[in-house]
Amino acid sequence: MLLSLVKSKIDYHSLQKLSNEERFGKDSSHYEKRLQDLQKLKTALKELFDSAAEAKETLKIDGWIEISLMGSGENA
Repeated sequence: MLLSLVKSKIDYHSLQKLSNEERFGKDSSHYEKRLQDLQKLKTALKELFDSAAEAKETLKIDGWIEISLMGSGENA
């Protein structure tokens, strides 16, 4: 589930980057930086999961999810 979330974020930022470059000719450095960060996170998570599986360890994930409505003019 966590890797799926990261993949969804990568897909989103890839589309935004492409859209900004192709449709608007805008700078996409923000999206490029975010994509690099997300790729690093994806790699680190895969390594952690593989390591835990190899060592037959159980992972516990704690976190807080906050859901709120955003106005139509706000970005995620």
